[in-house]
Amino acid sequence: MVKVDELYTNAETERLDGLYDIKKYTGPVLGSLGASEVEETVGILLKISASQGKIVGVNTIDLRRLVEQNGCSGSLGTLGEDGPPVDTIDSLLMRSYVKLCENKGVAIAIPTQGLLDNQCVPKKTQSVQ
Repeated sequence: MVKVDELYTNAETERLDGLYDIKKYTGPVLGSLGASEVEETVGILLKISASQGKIVGVNTIDLRRLVEQNGCSGSLGTLGEDGPPVDTIDSLLMRSYVKLCENKGVAIAIPTQGLLDNQCVPKKTQSVQ
């Protein structure tokens, strides 16, 4: 499906993985994030996790490459009239739908609980003992 160089986990991805059943993720919720380019980026990020059976972070360079390979520029224009360019990952960061962490100098995009809720990723059911 998707080829990335490396996938990343940390305490936050493991915590989220204990709460959400990413294997049941069915794709982006259309219209939930505004721009279709942002939804495409989210779909790729969460489909990578679903294919792994656990919530993972993805190198932002790989994520941008995959967005472009799927026919989406990933660009959302500029921030203000003369501001810096904004891409889909920037938009998700500004809305707290992804966090960036660093691994060996590489920026890693990790989905947040807010994004998982926004995208209706089912929560794991807790068994009562």
